[in-house]
Amino acid sequence: MRKTESIVSNKSQRDGGGLGVGLGLNNVDSYRGQGEGGLMAADGEYEYEYYSDDEDERGVDEFVMQLPDLHYFRLHVLYFAIMSAVGTFVLWGLESQATQMAFMDALFTVVSALTVTGLQVVDFSQLRVVSQVWVLILIFAGGIVFTTYPSLVLKRARILVKRYASLHTPEDLKFYDIEYAALGRLLLVIPLTVAGIMGFAFFVMGLYMQFSSLGSSVVKALGVSPWYWSFFHTISAFNNAGFALAPDNLVQLRGSVVINAVVALLILCGNTAFPVLLYSVIYLLRRKSSYGGLYQYLLDNPRWYILLFPGLQTKLFMLFSIGLLLPTSILFLIVETQRSALSHINGPTWILVCLFQSISTRTAGFNTIDIGAISYALLVLYIVLMYIRPYPISGLKSPRDDDGVAKDTLVDQVQGSLSLSTRSMLIRNSLWLFTVVLLIFIAESSSLSDPDAYGYEPFRVVFEVISAFGNVGLSMGFPGKSVSFAGALSRFSQVLLMSVMLLGRHRGLAASLEDMEREEEEREEAKIRHQLQLVHE
Repeated sequence: MRKTESIVSNKSQRDGGGLGVGLGLNNVDSYRGQGEGGLMAADGEYEYEYYSDDEDERGVDEFVMQLPDLHYFRLHVLYFAIMSAVGTFVLWGLESQATQMAFMDALFTVVSALTVTGLQVVDFSQLRVVSQVWVLILIFAGGIVFTTYPSLVLKRARILVKRYASLHTPEDLKFYDIEYAALGRLLLVIPLTVAGIMGFAFFVMGLYMQFSSLGSSVVKALGVSPWYWSFFHTISAFNNAGFALAPDNLVQLRGSVVINAVVALLILCGNTAFPVLLYSVIYLLRRKSSYGGLYQYLLDNPRWYILLFPGLQTKLFMLFSIGLLLPTSILFLIVETQRSALSHINGPTWILVCLFQSISTRTAGFNTIDIGAISYALLVLYIVLMYIRPYPISGLKSPRDDDGVAKDTLVDQVQGSLSLSTRSMLIRNSLWLFTVVLLIFIAESSSLSDPDAYGYEPFRVVFEVISAFGNVGLSMGFPGKSVSFAGALSRFSQVLLMSVMLLGRHRGLAASLEDMEREEEEREEAKIRHQLQLVHE
């Protein structure tokens, strides 16, 4: 490495002005004094930078710079492929002797866990504790928060490489230093927020399962510790996996206000409401923290992270989610209250059931009632909810005018986002899902056409496929078995369902990365315009 003087030597040019003042960072020295030092080496009135003369080091730099935009999606797919293979062999090795689990059953269980879907072809409650813990590790490793976190790390590394890759003016260095420090703050906020939510839920559910009569009876029947039950369901619920330790999922606890409320909170915070939660935490830190300038920068430039969106889109998404929740709950009450199949559920419990299922249906797959006993009218609505993407507005590219300028009005955001969402679902996904359903119909034609084959219904196939695609995991089940309907299908059909789960897990990711890349290009163009302005002045 070789030290080289920057092209600017006037110390006054770096003491104030520019972006640093707008963010409350009066100069680079005060910025470094806030605990984010080491980026700019100042000596008297000169700025120093470093760059490499070694071709191998330059090659590594170029590779790191390309990772976030060009390779992250491929790395994401490769990660799931490798983890599926490793996870399958480990689970099969743990259970092949104990429960005679077939290799294909282990593969399906691992793919379902990694994609946080929750469809099951074996009775999960019968697995050994060590196997359940292994599946839990795979659930966490495949969760949306965990798998999107590395992209932020790579982007921060890219900024650092660009910071030292070539000569820059002091104004450029301010941009890079602020970006680097702001992403450092975000890298701390995300895990601390997740740990806070999960820690609270673990503590509350553990106490309930330990001391309440209902909770203690459930864990006693399962033969597990109340704190293990709480630990497992905290991770499963936050990652929206839908895996539960009991064969009937959470049906035995449908009358518990505590469990329903905490699990629903975890479901929302771990997926649907996480962008809203993260934006709110950053907004609060901007007002209360001494690093307010850095948090303001994140609010002004949210597309550094896949799950952080602009304020308007965040508000739209929150309104959209509430708009789906309320009608679903009301329809559930209207349609299901008079049905004899569920007449044994009393009034207060009905309220809990309808609210919980309305929250769980879109992404999580937990159930407090037998899904197979629900009316077809509600099941059709559930199919629609599972089919639409988890981020119908915020996860799409912001609509722009003919000149490429972002449209910031409410009407433009809604119209642009919804049109893109519809186009994405109809064009890129519908044909594949139709093909999968058709192939399963062909593979299962003998059972589906046999009037004596109780439980084999075409509607169950469609429901299972859409649930797999949405990574939800709700299933109408199969009579007499503590498994999803997938457990009654042939191996060929199960392979098709695994492909649908993997496709659903990666839907929208490429578009979101493209949106982030465009935002980064705009930031680079802003830096260039700022440089030209300084030259003209």
